[in-house]
Amino acid sequence: MVCSPRAHSARAANGQFTPPGVGVDAIWLEQVVRSAGDAVEEAWRTRQPARLSFAVAHLPRLLSDARQPPRYDDDATLVRIERWEGKVGIATLAFFSASPESLGRRGRLVSADYPGEARRALEDVFGGPALLIVGASGGLMVPVPPTGGAPEEAPVAVGQALARALQVAWSGRAESRQGVPADMTGGSVAFRATRALVPVDNTPLREALATGQRRGRLDDAGRIASEVALVTLSSADGPVIEIACLPGAIYPELLDGRIQEPQDPAADRPGEAPETPVNSILNAPLRLVAGACGDDLGDIIPASEWDERPPFAYGLKSAQRGEETSPGPRTAGILLRALADLMR
Repeated sequence: MVCSPRAHSARAANGQFTPPGVGVDAIWLEQVVRSAGDAVEEAWRTRQPARLSFAVAHLPRLLSDARQPPRYDDDATLVRIERWEGKVGIATLAFFSASPESLGRRGRLVSADYPGEARRALEDVFGGPALLIVGASGGLMVPVPPTGGAPEEAPVAVGQALARALQVAWSGRAESRQGVPADMTGGSVAFRATRALVPVDNTPLREALATGQRRGRLDDAGRIASEVALVTLSSADGPVIEIACLPGAIYPELLDGRIQEPQDPAADRPGEAPETPVNSILNAPLRLVAGACGDDLGDIIPASEWDERPPFAYGLKSAQRGEETSPGPRTAGILLRALADLMR
């Protein structure tokens, strides 16, 4: 799977937010693809027996939701991969749901934002390369620096706070109240994927696809082909960790079922039934989401919260952010049904 943290201060890769008539840098994109392929090849060549250990840190003060209704996935999860006999780190995998935009709208730095700083800090502690995957970041999950300071210092503050919290959680995992699974020294990795055809009701997105500004192609029914995947790590006792690989930024309420009920009367789709949440579909003790994985369709919004026409929900005078990047209100239901199919 190919997964991106979607940093708002990095270069454009798919043309969605570039000005009309301005494409992506093809030479740079080719370099990214080639480098990713080289990294996969090197990882396969140097593979070795490994021990996996897990930790979960609860970080409610490190992110905020700028969209109504406020919902959060404020747990950060760490998977440490070390040599089978222990102590020497091979790699670290971290999950957190804040969108990489701590520099804010006025930032003009080219930056990996807080994932870059978190990666460096995790590598210093655990050894080997570190990867940070952004989970349920839909609905404007914004990182909140733990201390004040200049805006350009925010990525460092957030990244270091995240890495430090995960280090502490890992060190105390035996006493953790989060129900962290025991270390794995043997087991299996399973990968399943299925195609998902998503209707594109978003007119600007349809135009971007038609003109080639956005990568992808619509079929005769106005749908774009995408993919949902599931990675499962299992021990002899059963699944330990399941990672739902979703092609966009899913809203946190679609993880745990905290979709607003009753529905706001001003929402666009009255009487819309709530979707089956991710955590009701998956079974493992650790249930994680990898956002913008395999594809990036934009925001994955509960249909009952869809709100782009006046009068706007929650008494607002203008539409909230989210709908303009989403293919449409049917996206969440289609993707979650595809995930459920993978579990059958």
